[in-house]
This record gives sequence, structure tokens and C-alpha cells, in this order.
Amino acid sequence: SEFKKYDTDPGKWLKTYDGVNEITKQKFSIDVGYERFLGPEIFFHPEFCNPDYRTTISEVVDEVIYGCPIDTRRGLYKNIVLSGGSTMFKDFGRKLGRDIKRRVGQRLKLSEELSG
Repeated sequence: SEFKKYDTDPGKWLKTYDGVNEITKQKFSIDVGYERFLGPEIFFHPEFCNPDYRTTISEVVDEVIYGCPIDTRRGLYKNIVLSGGSTMFKDFGRKLGRDIKRRVGQRLKLSEELSG
């Protein structure tokens, strides 16, 4: 789905960066398209990079909070803080929040089904 956005209007999404090699002083040009969203997507789909890695950032955050005392979890889920670096990518926080809500919702649904 994300690829389609780039494919339908590449001129809108493709960015060209021009620079000069510091060592050889030669000019260069780089076109960046899919890479703009594939970089941060590694956190949510680590298998893109290496099939041996399957644990997403959403799973890690959820498991850490779930491992905390039950009376502190609600506050922790409400106060997830993202700070700098890779978390500055567009919609990173929204996607992380959506994935965590989905995981918690599935766990609650299963718990309700098991408890009757």
C-alpha cells in the first residue's frame, strides 16, 4: 500500500539530494524514494532486514509494561514517551500507539473469553 503512493506519483515523493564527496571532491546525486519510509518501518517489521529478527518495537514496549506490577500498567501505557532519533520519523508515535492498543485489545479479548 505504501509503495503504491510512491508509484502513482513518483515526482511528488522522490527526492534528489546533491552533494560533493569530501575526499574526491566529485559531485554526486542520490534519488531517495521508498527508503524514506522503509527506514523507520524496520522497527515495526524487522524481518525486512533479517528474517531471523521478528520482535517488533511494539512487542518490546508492550512486554516490558506487561511485566510491571498490575497497578502501574495503566499509567505506563498512557505515558509512553518517545524521544529523539528514530522516533522523530513521521507518524512513528501514532503507529506505535496503534500497534500497542491492538496487542492489548487482543490480550484483553482472550482473557475475557477464557474467564467466561
